[in-house]
Amino acid sequence: MRRMLATCYLTLLRLTGIYGAFAVLAFFVAVPGMMARGQFAALPAVIAVVGMLVAVTLARPPLMPAWFARPSRRRHLLPVLLGTGLLPLLFVLPAMGAVIAMQIEEPLSRSLSVMAAAPPFLLLGLCFWMGLALCVWPDRTGGTPAPVPVSPRRPAMPVLRPEELADLRRQRGA
Repeated sequence: MRRMLATCYLTLLRLTGIYGAFAVLAFFVAVPGMMARGQFAALPAVIAVVGMLVAVTLARPPLMPAWFARPSRRRHLLPVLLGTGLLPLLFVLPAMGAVIAMQIEEPLSRSLSVMAAAPPFLLLGLCFWMGLALCVWPDRTGGTPAPVPVSPRRPAMPVLRPEELADLRRQRGA
């Protein structure tokens, strides 16, 4: 059961990274229009660049720190819960900014912005609870595969002098 939970956790992190990358790309497509209208886009662009780096890291699990991708100890609890709790904020600004930059009428624009911001909160909200369970639930394997059984070694035979060897042969024959 723990393995399935860990797989779901990692899959949700990857989906969040993919969604965040698309949200940031949509924001960067909208930036030239924002600048042409004279809107301020420098700070949101910096946040979007950081968001893209985090999104790529989340989408590629080998790039993630092991304690975040595969939490297994209680000491991973604080960073995992802070990370999954704060990461949605990094993806909300580009997602909502892309919708706002489209200059859609107000009621529809508000609804679309909320819908664009909902997936990161939903996915990382699930990751929050799964990360909590994975940190508290003890990993019986210790995160390492079981050792391969080693075949027993033959005992080392002492080197005998020729007289001792002859005595042993006589003892066996008798």
